[in-house]
Order: sequence, then C-alpha cells, then structure tokens
Amino acid sequence: MAAVVNASVMGRGLVLSGEWDLLAVLGERLHQARGGVATAAQAVLRDVRTALTLSFSSDVLEALTTYQGGSTSLKVFVCESRPLNEGVSLARELRRSGVEALVIADAAGPGLVARCDAVITGADTLLRNGQLVNKIGTLGLALASEKHGVPCYPLMEAIKVELEGLEIPWREESRDPEEISDQVEALNFYFERVPSGLLSSVVTDAGVLKVRKVLHRFRREEDLKALYLQD
Repeated sequence: MAAVVNASVMGRGLVLSGEWDLLAVLGERLHQARGGVATAAQAVLRDVRTALTLSFSSDVLEALTTYQGGSTSLKVFVCESRPLNEGVSLARELRRSGVEALVIADAAGPGLVARCDAVITGADTLLRNGQLVNKIGTLGLALASEKHGVPCYPLMEAIKVELEGLEIPWREESRDPEEISDQVEALNFYFERVPSGLLSSVVTDAGVLKVRKVLHRFRREEDLKALYLQD
C-alpha cells in the first residue's frame, strides 16, 4: 500500500519538475531495492539453520536463496497461507533454488516457532505508529516468537514506510467469503497489524534497523529521495 502511494507521489513530483532523467533513475533504484534488502538480510540470517515464514514475499525469496547460495544448509517451514496458498508458491520457488522448504498448515506455524532460529516475513506497510501490516498469520508467528525468544524479522524496502502527510486510511477489510467457504458465512481477511514491540528489527535496503529508527529516518518524501536518488 505505502509503496504504491510513495512511488506515485515521488514520480509525479519528478514529472512536474521536468526531471525525466531522475524518473528513470528512480525506477531503476526501486528495481534494485530488493537486492539491497537481501544483502542486508544476510547479517540477521547468519547462523540460521531453520527458519519459518508465510505467504509469498519476493524479498524473503531472494534473501533466503542468497543465503542458501553461500553453501549454507537451510531448512524453511512455510505456512501454506490460505485462502490463496501463496506459501505453497513460495515453497515451490525456494525448492527450485535448492532450499529445503517444507509446507505446513497455517495453524501449525506458531507451534513450530520454538524449533526455529528465526521467523522471517515480508511486509506490506510499516505504519507511522510502528505497526507492521502484513499477511494474515503474521501476528500469530510474532507472538510465538516473543514467547519463545526467537527473533522475528520483517523484510521490506524503505519505500514501504508510511510517510508523514501521506498517511494511509488502513482498515481491516474482508474479501470474498467464498474463498474460505461457500457452505457457511465466513470472514476472509488478507492482512493484519503486528505491534512494533513484537519485531526484533526491520531488514530494509537501508540496513537492519529498529522500528523507531526506520520511522525516524524515513519521515518525508525527501528522505526517500535521499536514499533512491542521491549517489
């Protein structure tokens, strides 16, 4: 959500100011940002042999495959992530890259956290109040991480931070209930919020930072420009 808003605002500003060359630079830097997240993630993945994740995150996929590419033996439990089974897709891609990925039922995720060295998730948006918005199921994994003393790291590009003045009116929204069941009335939430206190650090293309430092560093559009448009 925030990434779309921020990229649109930045791009519009560059177009209105006639900075077409910087518009191309912005597009290229944003394309490269995932690699920056993967590089930063190697610091928190050091010594991780068993990890747990959920849903499909391109950041998680690249970070884990990069780590595995360093001749590291890695096992990853992947929650199936119903109702659309994005986790199954992630597990398939991880296995194609040589990572031992095992799909588990969503309900089994929190119970397996104690057997892992880290919980690694993607992220949709980091809100100004410090809450992380991500796929349903993230909260349960984060709570289990706190309970068992296992670090929980969301991976995200800095452009996913909600900026001051560009706040997103986020709310829980139930999607097509028939994705859950066509037999009984159902609620079908895709996203949920995770309190900042449950997150060990945020892995970004600007480095591994505590939530408060991410929010302090990226407050305004100019802060993102400093990351993506300055050499």
